[in-house]
Amino acid sequence: MVQDARGRPLTKSFRQLGGRIVKGSYPNASEFRAIVVVVDGITSLAAVLDAVVTDGHAAVIRGAPGKFYPRDGSPAFRLLQPQEGLASAKTGARISQQQIRARGLEPDAEHRYAVTWLPTFEDRPRCWVIFDVDRIPVPEHLIDDWVDEPEAAVEHVLGLLPEPFRAATCWWSISSSAAVPGPNGREVASEFKLKLAFWLDQPLSGREIKRWMAAERAPVDPAVFGAVQLIYLARPGFSPGLHDPVPRRSGVWRGDGEAVAVPDVLPGPPLDETEAAAFGPVEGLDELCDALRDRLAGELHVREHLLQAARAYVRQHGPEIGQTALVEALETVALKYRSQAEVAGYGVDRLVDHVVRQERAATYVPFGRNAQLRAILPPYFGGEAANLFREVNRQKHFLSDWLRRNHLYAIARHEIASRRAAAFEAAGLP
Repeated sequence: MVQDARGRPLTKSFRQLGGRIVKGSYPNASEFRAIVVVVDGITSLAAVLDAVVTDGHAAVIRGAPGKFYPRDGSPAFRLLQPQEGLASAKTGARISQQQIRARGLEPDAEHRYAVTWLPTFEDRPRCWVIFDVDRIPVPEHLIDDWVDEPEAAVEHVLGLLPEPFRAATCWWSISSSAAVPGPNGREVASEFKLKLAFWLDQPLSGREIKRWMAAERAPVDPAVFGAVQLIYLARPGFSPGLHDPVPRRSGVWRGDGEAVAVPDVLPGPPLDETEAAAFGPVEGLDELCDALRDRLAGELHVREHLLQAARAYVRQHGPEIGQTALVEALETVALKYRSQAEVAGYGVDRLVDHVVRQERAATYVPFGRNAQLRAILPPYFGGEAANLFREVNRQKHFLSDWLRRNHLYAIARHEIASRRAAAFEAAGLP
């Protein structure tokens, strides 16, 4: 689990403002503190997840603190790979990618330094998996009150999942957007908004689960299988005068078995893990958009295909492409399939920036080596180079300490001389 370093609740909120209901989004948190919790089955997993729902200040991720995670309890960025960025020359604080893009910032060795933030988390195989279900239409007999009958909703969704999950015990929770308070009561979503957690009989990585679900065409969002993807479970907050429109936010559906039997043979990795090659060569953004529209026809989830399209385009045209034009093109296509709020939540600008940074790191050739060898060169993390910010502060501390110690020494010498003169005068000595 992780918590926001600033202590903010990791959930949505609802409040009354001028006679209307205003929904607050998740906080834009960048630094987190990790909390490692050990679970050994669906029972202990359900107890931990129920606590997350109730507490409201934590979210779940699949990853675990890596070797670069701070051991002193300091907050850390949620990074799975090294990330290039900028830091303030004055304070050493991280400058967000949003600020860098919006203001066109570059390192100048006076106000900002170019830095590489080390990965703080790493992927780990887990015996648990959480599914995010948000695109399955609610059947007619449950359309208005499915949040009042969560077991019936869970059973309907289980019937659409791969066979091993259908009879397994699972933990469920109803998402914040499933039902929202309104001026005339509540508004219930016409699509199921659920999280389902299962215990597996063997640990699987996020990529293995993602490939398994893709092969089965399971109606679940693959984004939550990422190692550092936040899985929001906390119940929403409500201001005075509003109440939760959902009677029960979480519970356990009892099946025939406690664990899901993982197939002996799982789908292997494709030639290209991201399937970016499936887009084929495209000359410009218009062709990319046409290919993306063909891919999105009939698809439940959009964000994953936006990522694949961005990666295919950047790999073909290089990391120096115009990011703004690519972002606008992808958002234009996405808006034909999703609402403006949903597309904004995808963070397409951050997605494209991530792909560009990955491609730039992959094509970097140190020491003038032949560019043809770049694909087989392993990543290298050498010794830490000179850190001007640290050296300047070390010198400041040294000078400050020297002045303090010598100032105290001068005061002591003056006090000794004064007392000696007074003693000599009292004794009548010259």
